[in-house]
Amino acid sequence: PGAAWGPFRRVRFLAGAEAWQRAVAADVGADVYTFAAKPNPVDPGGSLAALFPVAVAPPPDALNRTARYLATEAYVALAFSCDGVRFSAPVALLRATPASDRGEVNDHPVDGFATLADGRPAFYVHEGVPGTFKELCAYRADKSAGVASRLVRYALDRAALEAATRDAKRALACAAS
Repeated sequence: PGAAWGPFRRVRFLAGAEAWQRAVAADVGADVYTFAAKPNPVDPGGSLAALFPVAVAPPPDALNRTARYLATEAYVALAFSCDGVRFSAPVALLRATPASDRGEVNDHPVDGFATLADGRPAFYVHEGVPGTFKELCAYRADKSAGVASRLVRYALDRAALEAATRDAKRALACAAS
């Protein structure tokens, strides 16, 4: 927040305690995309909050395609940053549906947060994004109908998001704001 635009740089994540968090931080077997980093709704001048789908799949040679799909972990995740380059360890907000054995995710968060009338921060997830199940349907006949496409709102506890922000800023060694 408050920094000038510069050349694009690859984002980095701190490692977390869980295997999927370490895979994201090491960029090994993890797929992060549609990354939306916006001003944090509980710390707008001091940090960014990023929402993104993430999938972590086993190595391609480890299992056959169906077993890889079944072993893939997928989440809608949240991470924080003070500079837009270094991000905290991602936090799983909810389980998502893997869309293939290669790391795609069927559920995508919509850009950023909204604030509800009662002050709670909320985010929206497009579940069953059209076209994301095409690859999976090619070898999983039981899923040939795909997943219903819908937009779902999730509200967060404001105090919990404030605490998560403080913890992330401390882990990132951000300047006090």
